[in-house]
Amino acid sequence: MGNQSDFFAQDLEVFTNLEVLEIIGEGPLNLHRATSSLSIGSITVSGKQLQNVTEVTNVFPDVTKLLLSEDSITSLGETDVTDMTSLESLIVERSSLSKVELTWLNRSTNLRRLELRDVKLTEISTDFKKAKYLEFLDLSNNHITIIHNFAFTKAA
Repeated sequence: MGNQSDFFAQDLEVFTNLEVLEIIGEGPLNLHRATSSLSIGSITVSGKQLQNVTEVTNVFPDVTKLLLSEDSITSLGETDVTDMTSLESLIVERSSLSKVELTWLNRSTNLRRLELRDVKLTEISTDFKKAKYLEFLDLSNNHITIIHNFAFTKAA
């Protein structure tokens, strides 16, 4: 699969029913898109110094569960997950994530679980009441000091 920091998705194409992919270890990771459609149910990336969620989402847009742990991601915005229409569960934990823009939640019909735990969130400015399909939200182990009044209140 290339050297230690390179990961070529086309190397996985021989696995037609691959359900889970775990990429765990220290150091940088360079993902390269597969040449054909590669469907993986669950992807875990841990300790790989990711700077941006799109490093994974651009390579595996059809994943249903994405867990990113111990990385260098500082923000999560609409462009990071726009193409991930199959995503049911997004978990970001133990990272540098401090800015979250979740306006896409109201258009995400498959996302049921969102966990942003043990990251560096200090403010909740997302209108979660518009996330009508979201069933589980975990914002534990953050240092949240500001929650905007529209974040969880029902519309009149």
